[in-house]
Amino acid sequence: MPARSAAALIAAIAWAALALRTRITILEFTAAGDSVGDGLFHLAGYFTVWTTTLVALAMTAVAVGVWPGGRKASDSVLAALALYVTVVAIVNHTLLRGLIDFTPIEEIADALLHYVTPALVVCWWIAFAPKAGLRYRDAFIWLTYPLAYCAAALVRGAYSGWYPYPFLDVRVLGQQGVAFNAAGLGAVIAVTGLVIIFTARALGAGKE
Repeated sequence: MPARSAAALIAAIAWAALALRTRITILEFTAAGDSVGDGLFHLAGYFTVWTTTLVALAMTAVAVGVWPGGRKASDSVLAALALYVTVVAIVNHTLLRGLIDFTPIEEIADALLHYVTPALVVCWWIAFAPKAGLRYRDAFIWLTYPLAYCAAALVRGAYSGWYPYPFLDVRVLGQQGVAFNAAGLGAVIAVTGLVIIFTARALGAGKE
């Protein structure tokens, strides 16, 4: 029950963060004369939004008792979510923080999305998530989602002329610069994934 109660709290915070950020974005776009659809399309370009949505869905499933526990795939998915939110926090803090001047309400949304939710997810994973199904090769399988996101963001950027993050902006960095950044981020994600698996084993998750 503590695991489900904690998951419910995280789900509530994640959904609230998404709702707040969505409201802010829609108001900004409609005030500028754009449509609600334009605002939602813009919002859907961010890795943070996709990742927080996945977290909200997963924690909701755990909270209501429908998560398929006891399976290796389940262990890997929960660990992957801990990895992705960790990456969200690291990238935001090291590469993006300070690039935009936020209003107070935007600061709250930013903190909930990039710091509060990631910290709670990682704590929940350490305390409650099953870990016995994890293998070191999972760290490289987990690269699939961020690489797919990067590819989609670049295709979208080529079509719309807008890139969600400066390190993916082909117009400024060129293809080689973006490829270098993507490779660097992929390496960081893989290493962080390996650290997560090592941590799971240190916590007594089991052996190969």
